[in-house]
Amino acid sequence: MADDKVRTFPWLRLFLVFSVTALTLVLFFGFYDYKKAFSILRGADFGAWTAAFFFFLLGHFLRLLRYNVVMGWGVSLKSFAIVSGHGFWAYFMPLRLGELVFPYFAKMAGLSTFSNALSSLFWTRAADAFIVLFLGFSLIVYYFFSETNNLIEFRWVSREVVFILFSFLLFVSLFALFFVFRNKMVKLAYFSPAFLIFTAAIWLCVLAYNYYIGLSIGIGMNLGQLVILVLLLTFGYFLPLQGVAGAGVHEVAWLSVIAMGSVGKADAFIYAVASHFLVALMVVLLGLCSLLLITLSRYRE
Repeated sequence: MADDKVRTFPWLRLFLVFSVTALTLVLFFGFYDYKKAFSILRGADFGAWTAAFFFFLLGHFLRLLRYNVVMGWGVSLKSFAIVSGHGFWAYFMPLRLGELVFPYFAKMAGLSTFSNALSSLFWTRAADAFIVLFLGFSLIVYYFFSETNNLIEFRWVSREVVFILFSFLLFVSLFALFFVFRNKMVKLAYFSPAFLIFTAAIWLCVLAYNYYIGLSIGIGMNLGQLVILVLLLTFGYFLPLQGVAGAGVHEVAWLSVIAMGSVGKADAFIYAVASHFLVALMVVLLGLCSLLLITLSRYRE
């Protein structure tokens, strides 16, 4: 009986993945004006999208530098190819299955053992989680103590709900910190100034490229909306209910933020899908960059 459950669970996950993907496509092509989405893409600001792609690439290069701090594998064409390839597969493969590409590629390239690369990946993701929690804390504290509250309006959220959310995040953060400091596997490198600076810079790039993606399709976001967008995207990608290439999660996150601004609710989903296409295009180019770097590294050898 237990074996049947083990065999059934992966199929159930695949069913959910492709169901969410199919539902997103049906909503787009069946109930919304997809021709308008293509019109938005044709009129997209190429300069703003180029700026988004620059910060997207810069963020991955900073990830390479951060891995170098904890793994000491050097900065090379081969190592950047691994980070780029990891970014590609982590985005397109659902349920975070693409994360396993990183330790596998690192081992295949002879730069690290599988376990060491997997451990480094885990702790860098933990550092990313702390940054996301910090962003959430900052937004909540601003909302709770600001009198003007001109950053963003939370008309549908009471201060009691915000206080409960703040308390929950604080408890999770303290528990996680306790776990980190008690774990002997954590190297001092994870607390080095270089590691912390690279981590902060990576998330500044995440904020920047999402801002320019929105700007490229005529969506201007203030800092509060941008932080909410990144929080929704980050938490959403860890949910088991997401489709291929983040289908569903991306649309819900962007729809939630876009609907706060000047875009009407009827068109918000169309703009969300258009932004998804532009992000996916960047990831495809990142994957091609990975292949190019691998080819160049082999040629040099």
